[in-house]
Amino acid sequence: VAGRPMIVHVYETLAAVVEIVLVSVRKPDDDTGLPPEHVYDQYSDAGPLAGLHAGLLRCRTPWLLIVACDMPFLTKDVLNTLLAGRYSAAGPVVTRTSDDRLHPLCAMYSRDMLVDVETALRDQHYALQDMLRHTSCVTEIPAPAYPLRNINQQQDLLAGESGCGADDLGIHDRHYPER
Repeated sequence: VAGRPMIVHVYETLAAVVEIVLVSVRKPDDDTGLPPEHVYDQYSDAGPLAGLHAGLLRCRTPWLLIVACDMPFLTKDVLNTLLAGRYSAAGPVVTRTSDDRLHPLCAMYSRDMLVDVETALRDQHYALQDMLRHTSCVTEIPAPAYPLRNINQQQDLLAGESGCGADDLGIHDRHYPER
């Protein structure tokens, strides 16, 4: 985006609203080129759930804010709204966009979720959406769809940069690896 990797945009947006940024990568030799502390998957081929696990293990605060690295249009406003939602939450705080999509990769998870995450990993149930369905007290925070658009292909980026809606391109719930 604008000649820079998407993860740089996400990192800068996060760094503007939180004190510590952890970057989750699959293995130590995955270089992001970013200065923050990196955490590494302890479960291979488990997707974003393994990254959530690594983050929760290293998290020094009661809550962990996670976002996908492929959301270059993410805004501080969305993150601040999400951060505020944790004060009245008893469980995960997850964004739900105006197009009625739940975004477990733009969410806050309590360190208390570590046991549930480890159980899901051990049972090889890697989908965050499924884990949330089996979690009580999920708090949904309304958010506009545009900032949470994830970019999987060049046409997604072009559509996002032009302000074109995903529905205009026939892009719907595609399932691509998110990490």
